[in-house]
Amino acid sequence: RANRLLRLLRVLHATAPELEAVLQQQGAGLEAISPANEISVCRHVVLRCQEMLEELPTTLEQDQQLLEDSALSERLRLAVLYRHGVKGMLREAIERHSAVIEYAEAKQLAAEETPR
Repeated sequence: RANRLLRLLRVLHATAPELEAVLQQQGAGLEAISPANEISVCRHVVLRCQEMLEELPTTLEQDQQLLEDSALSERLRLAVLYRHGVKGMLREAIERHSAVIEYAEAKQLAAEETPR
């Protein structure tokens, strides 16, 4: 599912010339359309994950404190564990996509600085 979502985001963030190239290749270039497109897609993912984290009622640390409470009911413990897991996945997605942004921007900058 995540790969299909990233492919869709790549198309949504593509410029007209990038879309033209993808259509000529019959979608073969959807793994990565261009460095600029990949940066835009990753920024979108990071922003949305940050928004989702902010929408949750507690922080990861607060969930950890709740889980340490032995008086927590089993039902509430399971709910907190689920929420804790979601937050962990969102943080991991933010870290991974931020790393891709950093790498792609550095690669793009190096390409711009290379004499032709």
